[in-house]
Amino acid sequence: MGEPEKALLALTKAAGLLELSNAPYGRAETLHNLSNLHCATGRADEAVKASTAAASVFEEAGDQRALAKALDGLGRALAGAGNAEEAVEAHFRAAAQWGEAGELSDESAAYGNAGMLLQRLGRISEAIEVLRRDLALCRRFGDRTAEAAALNNLSLALFEAGHLEEARAACTEAADLYGDLGDARRGRKPCTTCVRCAGQSEGGRAAGAKTVSYVARRTRRL
Repeated sequence: MGEPEKALLALTKAAGLLELSNAPYGRAETLHNLSNLHCATGRADEAVKASTAAASVFEEAGDQRALAKALDGLGRALAGAGNAEEAVEAHFRAAAQWGEAGELSDESAAYGNAGMLLQRLGRISEAIEVLRRDLALCRRFGDRTAEAAALNNLSLALFEAGHLEEARAACTEAADLYGDLGDARRGRKPCTTCVRCAGQSEGGRAAGAKTVSYVARRTRRL
């Protein structure tokens, strides 16, 4: 038995003991961590079950931050299980909870994840709107690395929508930020989006647009 399997077994056992001890909150925290491990080991359906149960307990308890974390976990699990539409809604619910709790960084991360999933679903106009919201929040809380990532994601969605000048501008700004931050790999050089923009005309869906990969970024765990 490998280390991930041992960890899964230990967390599953702990959740069962906490249920027997009538400790729903502790069990919910354990289920949330169990969901993260299920996601990491490719057990998406089990992760969905664990996150759903955890979110239910946190919602009943009125714990906004814990509920938001569980909903973000549910979004990751649903995405892993191939339920992108439901994953988007989970991340939107998480963003709302983070916003009410005043956690701008986590709110932006939830919107970023929702936006990337919307792009994967082909709902590009919605993706652009949501990714702009992510970018605005990143600028409010002043995380330049997060801002650069948000600009990059937005540039890909804009490119896919055929808004080439805007895509190039966002991409260039992201590269400049990465350069200022000392990221030699991504800073101040032509990227795939800029190169493709140069060979396209404005308007319409750009041929061969790069598909953004969904990643759950800057999400904290319980």
